[in-house]
Amino acid sequence: MLKIAALLFNSIALLFYQLFFTDGVTITPSISSNAQIGNEFTIEMTIDKGSNSGFAKLQQDLPAGFTAVEGENGGGSFTFINQSVKIIWMALPTASSFKVSYKVKVSKDVSGNQNLSGKFAYVSDNVKQTIDIPVTTITISEGKVSQTEAVVQTPASTPQAITPSETKASDSASTMNCLRKLPGEVVSNTDFLVDVTIQKGALADFGKLVETLPEGFTAQEVQSEGAVFSFEDQKVTYIWGSMPEKPELKISYKVKTDANANGDKSIEGAFSYIQNSESMQYTIAPSIVKIVAPGSSSASVAEITEKTESVPVETITEVESSPQKEVTPKELLATNIPTPQVEGKMNYKVQILALKKVKNAEKVAVSFKLKEVVSLEMAEGFTKYTVGNHQEYISAHDARDRYTAQNGVVGPFVTAYNNGKRITVQEALMISNQKWYK
Repeated sequence: MLKIAALLFNSIALLFYQLFFTDGVTITPSISSNAQIGNEFTIEMTIDKGSNSGFAKLQQDLPAGFTAVEGENGGGSFTFINQSVKIIWMALPTASSFKVSYKVKVSKDVSGNQNLSGKFAYVSDNVKQTIDIPVTTITISEGKVSQTEAVVQTPASTPQAITPSETKASDSASTMNCLRKLPGEVVSNTDFLVDVTIQKGALADFGKLVETLPEGFTAQEVQSEGAVFSFEDQKVTYIWGSMPEKPELKISYKVKTDANANGDKSIEGAFSYIQNSESMQYTIAPSIVKIVAPGSSSASVAEITEKTESVPVETITEVESSPQKEVTPKELLATNIPTPQVEGKMNYKVQILALKKVKNAEKVAVSFKLKEVVSLEMAEGFTKYTVGNHQEYISAHDARDRYTAQNGVVGPFVTAYNNGKRITVQEALMISNQKWYK
């Protein structure tokens, strides 16, 4: 009689929740009420996810003496560490309802009543929802295993605001960094190598690297570090169910350029991973590769490998001086190139150009119709032209967009300096505790 009343109460609670909440997420576990010493049993859960499709995590804590072995994971990443079973999805399966299961082995030293508890967490409209899987008691004995019983559970916890899954680079772990290396110039209809170094630190759960190639380009796996490689819809993808333990991963793939391609082409990418049970994403800044016709490749163009930056190599078209004010070019030598301006510890500028052959800064300013002073830097055999001096990253970011829209600058990007020394933007954002903007 009490059992019927309890089932009736659960049914009413489920109906109440589904009337007032739109998610409609339910978990139906199927767990034995007893198990035999030294044997194994199966835990199965049916997940009705409703319309949710993003990040989710199922976690169940097992008593000491229990060990878990992966079964059906619904496309998630399975781990068993410190007596905790975790199945993590970067994106839930498309089916509205699916099952997961795993086997539990009982040690010969375990007996009596043992408790299992768990949670199912998911993201709905960028808000974290959690369903508590109530404690289940299993009696460990030498007797026969009874028939399993299913109990329906519904969300019970208060929603907590979390960071969206499209996390900005500045929100990533301080140990996380990605570096992409590729040639600055490539002849059309030929191959070139792209190397991506992922400095992940101690992260060891799910990982995914996605690189987007220009139309007409194709990719082929070279080095994967144990990941599953695929190339589809112009996306190069490497997926790890569990990443290798070593702190740094080196990925390589070969790109075949289109026979009709020419000019500057961009490669963009992002590395997604799990940190503290949350879905994180490190955005890798675009890299520009210049595609030239056969026979026209410049031997002076060097490979560019600055961290997550690709230096656009352009040719300045001579522009007539303004009739109101003629700019007289000045001789510019490597010895009198000004150093980056420093106002305080951290500052940002916008790089608009990089050339092998030095051109007068004032002539560059006239060519792009810039009112600001153009500064020069020498690095890796290039003369780099930068504009502006910003204390805030967002200010330099907006200036970068303005130079493209109003001055026709192709591929400008933000640069960062710490006490006059050029560092990566990612490092600067972490040091200054500022936000990154796409």
